Amino acid sequence: MKKIKSLVFLLVLIVLFPLSVKANEKINVYLFRRNGCGFCESALEFFTSLSEDEEYKEYFNLVEKEVSSSKKNASAMESVAKDLNVNLEGVPFIVIGKENFEGYTSSWNDTIKATIKKAYLNSDGSYQDVVKKYFDDSEKEKDNGAAVTIIILLVAVAGFGFLIYMAKEDSNVVVEEKEEKSKEEVKKTTTSKAKTTQKKKTTSKTKKTNSNAKKK
Repeated sequence: MKKIKSLVFLLVLIVLFPLSVKANEKINVYLFRRNGCGFCESALEFFTSLSEDEEYKEYFNLVEKEVSSSKKNASAMESVAKDLNVNLEGVPFIVIGKENFEGYTSSWNDTIKATIKKAYLNSDGSYQDVVKKYFDDSEKEKDNGAAVTIIILLVAVAGFGFLIYMAKEDSNVVVEEKEEKSKEEVKKTTTSKAKTTQKKKTTSKTKKTNSNAKKK
């Protein structure tokens, strides 16, 4: 029983582990840019340098979307700006979760870095990639992710249910063992009393017989 419970508990931990680390997966930082744009080049240089930093390279993936030669990228940028209620006037357009930066200046570097780190840690559960759905296979990945999450939750619930069931079974076995032991003790006590009573009767009868024999 204990071995089964241990295996179930280990299974539950394995199932829940991906959920617990999901928030610490690399996030996507989107850079919508245009060829020949000086500010876009400066932004790209900053993110390229940041992606080589020992700390920040673990936090994000840089996703570049060139808009002057791609109608799809340009359309996606406009849709994202609309979703974020941004009156977009040009590029670069930087999107990190639901946060965005219109244009670029090096004075924003610390703010951008803090935004990336906050999104990566996702301590308040606010991070949401609002750009991903506008690109290839995004909806399919979203559906697959939802399906995997549901399966994980179902397995976790089943694991917990089985664990509770096994705990109840162990409890019932303990109760049954106690009841059986109690019955055996009562039986032994009753048998012992019966033997004692029988012994007393036999002794008394023997004494009475011996007394009658002496009188004769």
